[in-house]
Amino acid sequence: MQFDTTERRRRQRLQKAKIAAERLSEKIKELKTREREARAAIRAGAAKHETWHRMALSHPERLAGFDGEMASARMYLSHLTMTEYVHAVAEFDRPDRTKVDVELAAVLANLEEWTRQGDRLVLERARIDYEAECDSFNARRADTTKSDDWRAKRPTLRQGFLIDRIAHYLEIDAPHGLSRGEAADWIGAHGGNLRLRNSAMGD
Repeated sequence: MQFDTTERRRRQRLQKAKIAAERLSEKIKELKTREREARAAIRAGAAKHETWHRMALSHPERLAGFDGEMASARMYLSHLTMTEYVHAVAEFDRPDRTKVDVELAAVLANLEEWTRQGDRLVLERARIDYEAECDSFNARRADTTKSDDWRAKRPTLRQGFLIDRIAHYLEIDAPHGLSRGEAADWIGAHGGNLRLRNSAMGD
């Protein structure tokens, strides 16, 4: 009798152990599936992230010798019409030079002037973005159901970029530690509108 009871308990423990092992095996499979899905999502997300695209696209130019100080001049060159582009780089063409090598030589030879032209393009784009952001702010103010909580938030990337560009253009120090509302006020106080855009573009 004692033998039967002991054996039965052993068999019960064995059965429970088998069930637990099966459940654990299924759990492991589920976790591995989740891991694969998470890794796939990370890869997909990285491939689509704007920063990834920018780094990937700029890599050949960086290898060719371009640096961040040439960004504005490079932007100016990329905004020329094809006729203007050919005229701008023609004298730097050599049989042993690639397209990016020719562009680098042209940028280096015209760095100061093209940087000024590129800065104007950047400032114009930033001001257009700022106008859209102002419209959004004004719409929020006009909506009485909304509060002014946005003013206490951190400045947007566009605001930070525009502040830096305006400070550079006016040759003053850019402020730091501003809230979103304070940044909007600073930009407005320093001509961050389409009226200054005309004078900045030399119209």
